Amino acid sequence: MTATVYGIPRRNANIPTITGRNLAHKPRTSGQRALVAADLVSGKVRFEAPTVKQAAHLLHVSVPYVQRALRLNGDQARRADIEIDGKPLNAVLPAGNGLVSAWIKASANERAGLARIVGPDELWDDAINPTLD
Repeated sequence: MTATVYGIPRRNANIPTITGRNLAHKPRTSGQRALVAADLVSGKVRFEAPTVKQAAHLLHVSVPYVQRALRLNGDQARRADIEIDGKPLNAVLPAGNGLVSAWIKASANERAGLARIVGPDELWDDAINPTLD
């Protein structure tokens, strides 16, 4: 039985590989780049280890989004939340210093309590109004 990765059968290990770093940094003429592209498409060369920028471009997501996904660092429960349950990455692994995470986890009463303690004017002036400019 052939091993698979993301449902794609693994190819012959004897096929030469090219890394993302090599593609990004080795100087090539347009003709040389076309030959590498043709070899990739025809399966004569296998592409391995894309850079974050290349992977983001291929999958139409931003570089910071890929970097955030990399921070999952093997956390299978969070990964399943995204991969299987379809939860947004920002909900599973919010950006920020914990404030966003605390806000997401807070109940409606806790959020209302924050507004009462801090004051709606300060929340508006410091958090909402600057994003409108």
